[in-house]
This record gives sequence, structure tokens and C-alpha cells, in this order.
Amino acid sequence: EAAEIQAEVEGFVTDFSQDMGAVKDVLESLNEMWSYYGTSFLHRARFCRAASKASDASPLVYRERRRLQIAGINDDTALLENEKKILARALRELPRSVKESLLAAWGFARGTKQRKQRLVAHLWTKGKEDMSANITLLLLQGNQKVPAEFL
Repeated sequence: EAAEIQAEVEGFVTDFSQDMGAVKDVLESLNEMWSYYGTSFLHRARFCRAASKASDASPLVYRERRRLQIAGINDDTALLENEKKILARALRELPRSVKESLLAAWGFARGTKQRKQRLVAHLWTKGKEDMSANITLLLLQGNQKVPAEFL
């Protein structure tokens, strides 16, 4: 069963990364805006998923930039910290083989201290937007214990 789940995870990540081709060039600037405005990781991941499926993502990108400007800064850092804790908890609940391959893919060798927390801390860093979207969606959509405000 763990091998099936691992294959499904790898397929999900590969398919999504291939779909992101046209959007990758604007993700970096959007991610800077998302960080500045305190946008939730799940919103970022859902936007990436929608943009990857759109034939022309430019209207989505324009609307997202406008949404950020209108919404203003979300200074509720507790919400993002809570979301990071949920992601780390969801990561712990993955089958061992899936978790190990995911951590290794991000460069966290076995025996490294606090690998799960460090992986979550590295999500949505510059240049890792598409992988971050993959992991966020994988962890939150697969976790049935996610609070309603994140769905």
C-alpha cells in the first residue's frame, strides 16, 4: 500500500510541475506579493493549480494581483503559523516511504534534526513555488483533520 501511495504522490507532483510551465515565470513575483500580504499557503497552492489548468493564465494573474492590492496586508501571523503546524502534522502522518522520499527530494537527509519543520519553513521560498504548491495541496487535501478555515 505504501508503494502505491508513493507512486501516486510522485505522479501528482510530476503532473503538476509539468502543468506549471506557463505560470512559472510569474510565480516568483506573485510569491513575493503573497509573502508581503501574508497570504495563506493553501490559497497560493489553489491559485497555482487553477493557473496551471487555464489555457491563458494572465487574467488569473491580473485578478490575483488586484485581489492582493484590495485585500491589503493580512497581519494575522498566527494564521500562517497555525497553517505551518498543520502542514508539519500532515507530513508526519504520511507513510514512512513517501515521507522519506519527499524529505530527500528537498535535501533533508535522514538523521537531520527537525526535518519536517524545516521543510515546512522552506515552503514558498524563492524558486520553490511550484514544488511548494504541490506539497501544500498534497498535505492539506489528504488530511481530513484540516480546520474549515483552510479549505
